Amino acid sequence: MIEFNLNTYFLEIVILLFLTITIILTIKFKNKFFKFHFKKYIAIQKIHEGFVPRIGGLIIALFFYLWLIIDNETSSFFLNKSILIPGLLILITGGIEDFYNNKIPPYFRLMVIFFGAIYFTYNADSLPSLELWFIGQYINENLWVQIIFYSICITALCNGLNMIDGMHGLLSFNAISILFSIIIFLQISSVKITYSEELFFLICLFVIFILFNFPFGKIFLGDGGAYWIGWILGTAIIDIFSNTSLNTWGAVLILSYPIIEVVFSTIRKSINRYSPLKADRLHLHLKLFDLVSRNIEKKYTNLFSSLTTLILMPLWIAPLIYIPWVNYHSYFALFFSLITSSIYFYLYIIIPKTK
Repeated sequence: MIEFNLNTYFLEIVILLFLTITIILTIKFKNKFFKFHFKKYIAIQKIHEGFVPRIGGLIIALFFYLWLIIDNETSSFFLNKSILIPGLLILITGGIEDFYNNKIPPYFRLMVIFFGAIYFTYNADSLPSLELWFIGQYINENLWVQIIFYSICITALCNGLNMIDGMHGLLSFNAISILFSIIIFLQISSVKITYSEELFFLICLFVIFILFNFPFGKIFLGDGGAYWIGWILGTAIIDIFSNTSLNTWGAVLILSYPIIEVVFSTIRKSINRYSPLKADRLHLHLKLFDLVSRNIEKKYTNLFSSLTTLILMPLWIAPLIYIPWVNYHSYFALFFSLITSSIYFYLYIIIPKTK
């Protein structure tokens, strides 16, 4: 029988308690201490009414790093300078955008992520070997092609997670699903990494955050939070699949929703001669929200934002459902990724444009 030792997890409990208190104080005194420091948020994809602080991601990151620094028993993977320095720059760049809307152009934010990813991949001991037809061997045999390829992947992941942010709980639930999927994938594959505890603690931080973000939307992750969690997940995935023989289609499955969103959105906008870096209301979650919330009073916005997140559950919970099957055959990951893609495109086609 497993015994729970309170003393073993004392630091984690204290940090989670302080995280909770910090979020409560942020929400309670948002108008007094935060509102006048934020430039009014005006964006085509905005759905909520009134002022909501967009610093949830910053708070999560600060408490995560605080725990890593204090707890000497954890690994130093996320404190490695090739991960820590770019991660902080990404958090600061996104945070400035959260405080001062439209101060930093989207291309500049993505360039910060991209060059940070080059720095990380260049300093990595190894990079994953792609099981990709036709061009996989070429990428695997050329170091700089690998570096550029995986840097683009990390940048796309960060951008994809930022795209699905906005609905209450959508990004947070997806992040929790991804983190749990990584842990489950490692367990069923009998792969040991030194930072499983960090991944689980991140889940705990997100669980606390989501209590305030879903369903009432009292606080948001913000661009900084979306980019940062994308960075953490991307670097962890690359490290895990670099140091194991796991089929890289498993990574595609785990990250399927944000990958589909960013790839499809980029292609869609390019075909329509619209800048991929410009926001619009034609993302799947926004189309769905506009459909379910049309002809309603604005005071019900929170309700329908949360309802949209629940309707999209087949997409963000998919990795948790499918990942155990990958243990039976690695290429099941490709099969289930295609299923997730089919669900996405089916929903996108049947949901009409309302605005």
